Amino acid sequence: HCGVCGSPCGAGSSCRQGACVRDASPGLIAHYPFDEGGGTEVRDASGNGFHGTTSAARIEGVVGGGLRFDGITRATIPYRPGFTWGNANRDFSITYWIRVDEGPTGEWRNVFHKGLENCGNGDRTSAAWLYPQHMYLLPSVSTTASCGESMQVWGFNLGEWVHTAHVKEGFRHRVYVNGELHAEQPLNPTVGNRGPLYLGDDPWYRGFRGALDEFRVWDRALRPEEVRAEVRPRLPLRCVAATGDCDGDLRNGCEADLRSS
Repeated sequence: HCGVCGSPCGAGSSCRQGACVRDASPGLIAHYPFDEGGGTEVRDASGNGFHGTTSAARIEGVVGGGLRFDGITRATIPYRPGFTWGNANRDFSITYWIRVDEGPTGEWRNVFHKGLENCGNGDRTSAAWLYPQHMYLLPSVSTTASCGESMQVWGFNLGEWVHTAHVKEGFRHRVYVNGELHAEQPLNPTVGNRGPLYLGDDPWYRGFRGALDEFRVWDRALRPEEVRAEVRPRLPLRCVAATGDCDGDLRNGCEADLRSS
């Protein structure tokens, strides 16, 4: 039994630090749970060895630990052979929990960015920024036609944890927020890169103020039901009835608790 309401985890999930977490699925390139507990190391839990370092603060995340960024701190995952995605139009997916703690500042703020340069060939596969004037996310992917084909994604409120999934499949780019499709656009063939992955601040843009948890990358397109499965076992739940049995999907006297920690 797992979590605040003591119910068992469903199929394909296991209990980790008091919460139900989806087990690793095929095609996982990297997984950063940020559960090191301290220090500057960021460990890849996928088993592929794509470890990195961070200057960000350690906090309680959605599941276990998380990283809090203050605009100038970052995590850096250096390139190693195999740490790339999207090249030659290959499918990929990126999922993570994000908490935005600062409203629009009039400047672009980096959430994550993988690349050797700001906008060279393939250098925005993948990247995401917060808009200067709005509470929008700008996910970006490099293609044969542009260093970054981007779109607007809404659904972010200050101080709330939000699950976000970027899914590139064929010639389409889809972004899900808390398991629901929020934006979709056609893409030219994608191009990958051999640059590092920056979370928070990067060499070209100030970082966002907020937090990240459970950052994962796959070399395939997740199905919609897989995206929803990524969200539901991780929602922080609290019992709101004495008989509440939190089973990970907001039923039986339970509700999501997305308040900032």
